[in-house]
Amino acid sequence: MGRHARRARPQPPPEATPADSNVHPVKLGRGDKLVVQRRDRPAQYDFVGGAFQQVSRSLFWIVKDYDLGRREILILLLLGLKQERGTGLVAMTQAEMAEHLGIHRTDVSTLLGTLREIGLVIQVKRGKYQLHPRVFFAGSSDEQAQALALLDPAVLEFDLGRDGEPR
Repeated sequence: MGRHARRARPQPPPEATPADSNVHPVKLGRGDKLVVQRRDRPAQYDFVGGAFQQVSRSLFWIVKDYDLGRREILILLLLGLKQERGTGLVAMTQAEMAEHLGIHRTDVSTLLGTLREIGLVIQVKRGKYQLHPRVFFAGSSDEQAQALALLDPAVLEFDLGRDGEPR
């Protein structure tokens, strides 16, 4: 070995990892660069039906404090199930809601009026509604932030405490 040659330093043995571990040791040389990319794969949830919606704990306080009835709750759930992922928008007429719920269209109009008054449902235009994205949303937190950015600031005044109880 020449005068300037480096001797290999003895390497400690790699730590034992379980066979099913996702740990893979990588040795990098000078000038090497390591890039880690996350694979996008659907999360596996153990929910009935295999899916879920984001619902704020505040919704339960709102239901209690505003004494929402069974039919108002059913409309909220129907809109929640029919909302477009990532926007919270629901394209559905009052007649379609009435048909799904087995109630009269004029009752749907009255019930939606109550939900709009509280601030849980926003009427975007005729036949197009949006659940308040801070209360009931289908999508990621980034999509929720985008949906909130599109709302009128007056709509955002709907606020509850961090613990979910009304202020």
